[in-house]
Amino acid sequence: MRLTGGEGKGRVLFDAPDNVRPTSGRIREQLFFMLRDHLEGARVLDLFAGTGSLGLEAIARGAEMATFVEKNREALRVIRGNLERCKFTDRANVVPGDVYQRLRQPLQLRGPFDLIFADPPYDDPALTALLEVLRDQRLLTDDGLFIYETRHIVDPEEMEGWVLDDDRKVGGTRLHFYAPDPDWG
Repeated sequence: MRLTGGEGKGRVLFDAPDNVRPTSGRIREQLFFMLRDHLEGARVLDLFAGTGSLGLEAIARGAEMATFVEKNREALRVIRGNLERCKFTDRANVVPGDVYQRLRQPLQLRGPFDLIFADPPYDDPALTALLEVLRDQRLLTDDGLFIYETRHIVDPEEMEGWVLDDDRKVGGTRLHFYAPDPDWG
């Protein structure tokens, strides 16, 4: 696995533990091409961070900082190792623990964020719960985006307080882009 663009493009990252499914380079390239106008100076939250590849890629492409939330101890070691390898430790905040619990403790996360990535295990029915807590905790800036990665067979959900901004299929993966609804609360 390598960084696909920006500062350190091509830098080899530490591999994921056996029980972690990292976002492929092809998906990251397409995703970050789509987000190119949102990255400069952005504050990023990488949920279910795994190897940290989404947050690392964001920093490499101009994000100011990234917070990584992960509960798997092996994955946390990989994230920290990748941050050191890329020399991004001064632009990162690693928060160990369960995503749902940490989202309810927003001070630890140092938000709000301009971009929030969620790449949960594909069998985790997390979208509704994530949209609710992100909305209720106001963790996304008014002009921010929440990007949810899932299998292509899962249809995007609509929820009060959110607008489905975009929905893209990349191979067997689907990317849902949500923006805060400006007419909500």
